[in-house]
Amino acid sequence: RLPLEVSDGDEAIYSKYGGTEVKLDGEDVLILSEHDILARVAATPKAPAKRSPTACAMAALTLDHLSGGRHILGLGVSGPQVVEGWYGQRFPKPLARTREYVDVVRMALRREQVSYAGDHVTLPLPGGPGKALRLTIRPPRADLPIYLAAVGPRNLRLAGEIADGWLGIFFSPEHSADMLDAVRAGRVPRHAASAWD
Repeated sequence: RLPLEVSDGDEAIYSKYGGTEVKLDGEDVLILSEHDILARVAATPKAPAKRSPTACAMAALTLDHLSGGRHILGLGVSGPQVVEGWYGQRFPKPLARTREYVDVVRMALRREQVSYAGDHVTLPLPGGPGKALRLTIRPPRADLPIYLAAVGPRNLRLAGEIADGWLGIFFSPEHSADMLDAVRAGRVPRHAASAWD
């Protein structure tokens, strides 16, 4: 069982699971839902290398259903040591890969047929029997928030541009103005009222 501290039955705080590679597995989801504390599930960043964007969308959809439409999907590029050493994938152009990953997750959550031909994500695979599919279950909301964990200036700008919020990992209060300025620099009009305002 996950050691949790719960306040007001609405916030799950992972007190003994630190870092950016915190995971909710199926058993953890059942335990959390059993105690009705999946409300606003902590947006612990998941590395895109861990699973395909469509599998990520399905997991986010499940958590959003279990939480009554209050899940926040957290994503973070991780680093080459983890991506190449643990997940067995190359780590080229992590920001471009993240952009494509988020595009596909959003397509899936909108229940569009997922047909995507990017430099890092291609669905369905060409030349085989695969075909463009869509989620069969309707999400509680098509605009499930996606937050990006970001540290460097380019990654912070990307968070501002494509995400609904920023997960300030390795956050330093004395550098917060620079970090927030970088996030704001990437914003586009659709984020007029965003999580970092």
